[in-house]
Amino acid sequence: MKNSTGGLNSQGGAASIFASGTGCTKRKVVAILVILLVLMLLIGIYGMTIMTFFPKKMVYKDFMNYKIFTLPGSNCCSLWPISHLVLYLILGFIFPDCWLLLFIVGALWEAMEVVGGKIPILNPQRKFKEGYGDDPDVEYSNGWWAGSFKDVIFNTIGLAMGVLLRKAWDALRKEKTNK
Repeated sequence: MKNSTGGLNSQGGAASIFASGTGCTKRKVVAILVILLVLMLLIGIYGMTIMTFFPKKMVYKDFMNYKIFTLPGSNCCSLWPISHLVLYLILGFIFPDCWLLLFIVGALWEAMEVVGGKIPILNPQRKFKEGYGDDPDVEYSNGWWAGSFKDVIFNTIGLAMGVLLRKAWDALRKEKTNK
């Protein structure tokens, strides 16, 4: 943020970019980043555990990877994209003023997953492709760590639902207090 002399003050940085003028305070930005970092850590531990015990069959040992329904014309949907929708619905409801930050962080995470999925140490089953392929029972049959544009769509839908639910919730609460 700029100070009165036009320069940046000590409170500047990424948090102030998203917090300035939107109602998305620095405190909310920090809370979002902490929540997402904890989730990334938990997912990383989950992935490393599967990788350690089942390196050649990771995609089949991940309970989140089994399809629960199919969308026409796509290889969807397991619990992974559903978890994106639910996460972003919750985040959008709790932090509706921070929707832009949430959208950008979600898109950047998926871009990082696309790149990370090509790194053998992060995606060791790429070495064991025989036996994989277009398995109709799992969503991600060619690699456990795989970024997907589909996840950005599920993030966006969940985020929009969360923000709209929050607006409806706030309107109902306001109406109730005015009676």
